[in-house]
Amino acid sequence: MKQKVRVWIEGKGIIPTVLRALSLWDYSTEEQARRQLEKVIERGNHPPGPYILQYAINRRKQEIQWPFLYIPLFTYLLISILLIMGGLSSQKPWQLFMSMAIVACLVFIFRNTWLSTYAAAFRSICLAGDALSREWFEKTKTEMENAPQNPETEIQQGQPEIPRSDETQLGRDSDATRELVKGALPIFLLHELLKKECKRPNIYDGDIHETTRYYAIVSGFKQKNILSKVKHYISRQSLDLRTPNARSTHRKYIDILQQHYNEINDDTLYKQAGDLQSFIENRSCQKDQ
Repeated sequence: MKQKVRVWIEGKGIIPTVLRALSLWDYSTEEQARRQLEKVIERGNHPPGPYILQYAINRRKQEIQWPFLYIPLFTYLLISILLIMGGLSSQKPWQLFMSMAIVACLVFIFRNTWLSTYAAAFRSICLAGDALSREWFEKTKTEMENAPQNPETEIQQGQPEIPRSDETQLGRDSDATRELVKGALPIFLLHELLKKECKRPNIYDGDIHETTRYYAIVSGFKQKNILSKVKHYISRQSLDLRTPNARSTHRKYIDILQQHYNEINDDTLYKQAGDLQSFIENRSCQKDQ
């Protein structure tokens, strides 16, 4: 019987179409919600990732919020206010009691129809988002495990690879290269801070544990090492600039970022890095005084 009803609802016709719309049929199961998320992701022609997935979830959530939550809530609220005002203006107490009873019935109806339908649909969207996230994470992990490794160029855990060709080598000796390796994580966090100040997507936009988990997979850093330093780069006021050595080191990191922004012609980040450089220099002058 359920199978026949499902086939009928999924068929063509005015009544099945109306029933599908009223019951949020496209989000009634996790699999159907997943197809809706994949449509949003495929429409942008961008590689899948945590930010794209979050965008797809927000997009589908907004699509069902207005017709199935906000508009019905406003309608029920307006009717309830009119009923209460009518009961209060009446000279008969039983009319006020009846108005209150009708309002209570309307609340019960709204809770068990529109609100429950919206909550079930949004739950399916979240479950589908979790499934897609786990699938992409497992796929990325499998690709990394199956990637061939060269013993001569194997990267130690917790250290990103530094290009050593003549065109991309930033240092002229091994000491400078080791210094850049040690500063790779602070440079990355400064880069994310500058993107945050420029209102661009960054690791602070979503769940910090999820965004750093994905970056840990890509970079080879341990996630706990990233999370231990993130608190010092949430804002420029949280930067640890208490010692002259720390201030000079951060200025050197920003110089590297400015060279990178100059190479890729990103004027916005280049100017913001210069503003942060001035902020550090002003802090240095204050400390010296």
